[in-house]
Amino acid sequence: MNLSSHIVLAQAIHGGLLLEHPPERGWPHVDLRGLTDQHLLALFAVLLPPGAARDMDEAEGFAHIEASEPSNPAGPWVMNVPAELIALLAQLDDASTAQAVQRWRKSAAPPLPDVWPADALAGLLAELQAMAQLVQAARTTDPLQLFLRIAA
Repeated sequence: MNLSSHIVLAQAIHGGLLLEHPPERGWPHVDLRGLTDQHLLALFAVLLPPGAARDMDEAEGFAHIEASEPSNPAGPWVMNVPAELIALLAQLDDASTAQAVQRWRKSAAPPLPDVWPADALAGLLAELQAMAQLVQAARTTDPLQLFLRIAA
């Protein structure tokens, strides 16, 4: 199955709208080119501080928003990106991004190298870092959230 996957920046209260409308309809988003929640859990694990890195299980990962039906084979599926992962992404710098790319390549769910060469992964992490920083900056005013949207 060929999946369309995106990280979408939206107001926290608008997650349900992502079930009805693709992100191209006005939300800032990053095309993950087929990366799934399993790939992002592997990224989450490698971003943890030294000594805390471990394999992540699904219970620690991406919770479906209330209206999203994980058992629906046609999707779309919309999940919240965990707050801890958002915080880790917001803290990335050039050195930690390069290290994360190398470690992600060796993880339990590495991105495919032909779709995601190292420079493209570094660019993806830079885009996610900027989005995560916006989420953190808006915590007290108009809460934003990062969502993972996957559609078949």
